[in-house]
Amino acid sequence: MNKVLARWNSLDAADAAREALPCCGSRAWAIALASRRPIADEASLAEASTAIWWALPEQAWCEAFDSHPRIGQKHAVSHATTESLQWSAKEQQNVSADDATRLALAEANRRYEQKFGRIFIVSATRKSSPQILALLETRLQNDHPTELREAAEQQHQITQLRLNKWMNEELTMGISTHILDTASGRPAAGVPITLARLTNGTWSLLNEDHTDADGRCKRLLPPTQTLQRGVYRIHFETAVYYEKQHLQGLYPFVEVAFVVSDSEQNYHIPLLLTANGYTTYRGS
Repeated sequence: MNKVLARWNSLDAADAAREALPCCGSRAWAIALASRRPIADEASLAEASTAIWWALPEQAWCEAFDSHPRIGQKHAVSHATTESLQWSAKEQQNVSADDATRLALAEANRRYEQKFGRIFIVSATRKSSPQILALLETRLQNDHPTELREAAEQQHQITQLRLNKWMNEELTMGISTHILDTASGRPAAGVPITLARLTNGTWSLLNEDHTDADGRCKRLLPPTQTLQRGVYRIHFETAVYYEKQHLQGLYPFVEVAFVVSDSEQNYHIPLLLTANGYTTYRGS
């Protein structure tokens, strides 16, 4: 069985729903999917997701729609998890960020929302700005029932793609992190990071690394080290990132100390960062 799926099957219902939520954005979908466990394999997961999605009421569909940023923008209309925003940024990476494109998308989005009362949803993976604009103009000609069904189909495609990405994420027992610049909605790449462990009152350096292009450091604990119970600390050199972004940051570095109580789990410690603040939590 897929290791990510096996671990997800073992979670309690609330945690399982919370972990699945970024794939769709509808809480009703996530709760229903978690209730179908244990799920045997990835094909069964995709089938269960599809059956649940098409059985949901319009209100649940709209909740999923609102968890996305507008095309060409960075922030979701309503609630959105960190993982969902990161996936959205990757899915829209081919959308041009120039002023003319932003204006054209904003105007088309405005007309769409004025007509249908919700944001325009499209599976944007590998689609360019001109392609998305053409699709938007075409779908503006739909009547309301037709367009609702098309929006739901696009969300269904997004969900299936995200489920596949989720199931193929490498699962390790160790320590990992990622940094999201919440002001821009983009991952913070190239940030130097160090990991240390508290031993007999002294911090012992375990590893030095930096975030990748996706703002992640997936194996902060080096292969030569075994995860042990105890207190660990991640040091983020945020000043390096601020300088690259031409920002005057308030915090030249951020240190997050946390307790590892179960050496058989992965401890994912994300950092949500702005020039004047930060938030951290235990992620998945």
